[in-house]
Amino acid sequence: MSTFTADCLRLQAGLCDHPGDAAIALSAAANIVEAQPEPDRRVLAELYYKTGLHQLAAGRYRQCIGSLETAIAIDDELSLEGRDVGLEPEARRLLATAYLEFGDIRQADQQLFAASCFVDRSSSDWGILWARLLVANGHARAAVELLEPMVAHIRGAKASTISDRTASLTLGCAYRAASRFNDAKNRLLVTAALWQGSKSWARAVEEPPGLGLAHLELGRVYRAMELPREAELHLREAQHILSTRLGPRHPFVGQVLFERGSIARIADMKLAASRLMSQALAIQESSLLPAHPDLAATRQAADQFLAAVTFG
Repeated sequence: MSTFTADCLRLQAGLCDHPGDAAIALSAAANIVEAQPEPDRRVLAELYYKTGLHQLAAGRYRQCIGSLETAIAIDDELSLEGRDVGLEPEARRLLATAYLEFGDIRQADQQLFAASCFVDRSSSDWGILWARLLVANGHARAAVELLEPMVAHIRGAKASTISDRTASLTLGCAYRAASRFNDAKNRLLVTAALWQGSKSWARAVEEPPGLGLAHLELGRVYRAMELPREAELHLREAQHILSTRLGPRHPFVGQVLFERGSIARIADMKLAASRLMSQALAIQESSLLPAHPDLAATRQAADQFLAAVTFG
């Protein structure tokens, strides 16, 4: 097939509503370019980078890691010739995010350190990812101290940027991890309003599905506060948004199903809890590292609920 076909696939990717569909089109375009007798390596690096970007949004973390590592390797080869595309800083930041979502904290730390050699450490995107890694490593208070100044200037949805809204969401998660549940609730309610007020919140390819994640985190906070009705309302809203924008088998949807299963178990709804946990487990087993803490927690809960249904 010709490079014309590859160009058509790139255009098709830009029209896709779901990041997974865009990733498939871009991956096919990369394969076509790579099969040419003399492939344009700059174009190839950009295609692998964009494929990885969409695979990350689609929750296909293993494939994303492969695509981004290929993009970086090609860009490194080009840099020796003085023709690099300059993808490495952003590609490594995305690679760190993919490893974090996948459950490989050590690799995420390494990639973020590598990216920090190229970028301004005071930038908001760098700070947000660093804060997420602090939470993942058990340092929620340090994450809060890093994030609070980053959101102090936010005055409304129209004036907020994607980074502002993502920092606000991450701060709410850090408050929850630090067991500051009232602070988490207030911050996440503000975050949901910021995402709802933005014009492009539904474009999952262009920016994180922040509104759905804000509702997911609010569900977790309300569950921790022993308010199951409020938790279930937010979790149902999160499931609707995330399933619609990202697909019903996205890892974020798996997180929602786990939380809903936990609430059903508390309410002694054993069959519903078992069903929800089984669905969550199927999603997480197909997308996360076997050692991922979310997967371990879901497996344990699913086994407990199955035992409760069988012997209870």
